[in-house]
Amino acid sequence: MTEVARRRPFDVVLIDPAMSAVISIAEIIGFRRSFPSLPVIPYTSMSASAMRAIAELAPHGISRVILHRVDDSPQRLLDMLRARPTDAITPRVLELLDPELSRLTQRVRAGVLRLFDEPQAFYGVADLARAAGVNARTLYRQFESAGLAPARSMVLGARLLRAYVWLRDPANSAQDVVRKLGFSSRQQFGRQLTRATGASPRVVRSLASDDLIVDRLVALMRAPPGGLVADAPPGLAEN
Repeated sequence: MTEVARRRPFDVVLIDPAMSAVISIAEIIGFRRSFPSLPVIPYTSMSASAMRAIAELAPHGISRVILHRVDDSPQRLLDMLRARPTDAITPRVLELLDPELSRLTQRVRAGVLRLFDEPQAFYGVADLARAAGVNARTLYRQFESAGLAPARSMVLGARLLRAYVWLRDPANSAQDVVRKLGFSSRQQFGRQLTRATGASPRVVRSLASDDLIVDRLVALMRAPPGGLVADAPPGLAEN
């Protein structure tokens, strides 16, 4: 599980904690600690062994449960997965950007929200325009009217935000993040992250607070053309 999660991006992990012959409770807890940004949801049947396992997992942030043949009809299952818990950082960024995002048309705003939901599927403005159902010129015009940076900065900001979330997972290396987000190289990723936030991938992993990254990326996505951070703050971009 750990090796697969390092190689590929996932929205959620469904696991049956009653299958102790396949994976132990200790291994599930260890996986959760290795990837705290990746929701783990028990999907199991109503049994004594399953309920004991769920009780052991609950103190470790694994408390939402899907019961087989109880609340797993196709639509119910889909709704629960769509409502999966998200990382704590992305909602903060979206909340700060809400005054600008609320000025977009419903269709374009939905495209932006999809960008933040799965940034690994967006490599440039064309992808965002396609998700929003408009052409690139309309996208740029709406962003300018809303007080947002050009669409390319929005795409970059969302990708760097997810990169930051994944870098904070102990099991993910910088190269894992590069692979999962599709950056052309580790060097390109490092340059873009440092230029936008003032912190290199190595420094990002050890920051005591998310505030700097959140503030810098929000500024990037609100800034006018050329609004990237030009110089890293002293001491942050080392290593």
